[in-house]
Amino acid sequence: MKESKEDIENVFSEKLDWEKLEIKRACRIIKRFSLGGYRSDEEQWPSIHDKMIDAMIKLEKALGPHIKKLKIKA
Repeated sequence: MKESKEDIENVFSEKLDWEKLEIKRACRIIKRFSLGGYRSDEEQWPSIHDKMIDAMIKLEKALGPHIKKLKIKA
């Protein structure tokens, strides 16, 4: 996936955070939001939810083709 980082971020249309997990053979791909919080800004929740849903749709579109190409060993 890391080799496709530029392509993935182009399809997503924003930079993503790529965190290497030192203990595991994995990395975490994250889109961070600073729109509010669980315990505050309740009136903002519908807007925050919409932005998170839109990001999830874009993330699936950006990652989906690359995930399908992965060869996973059981």
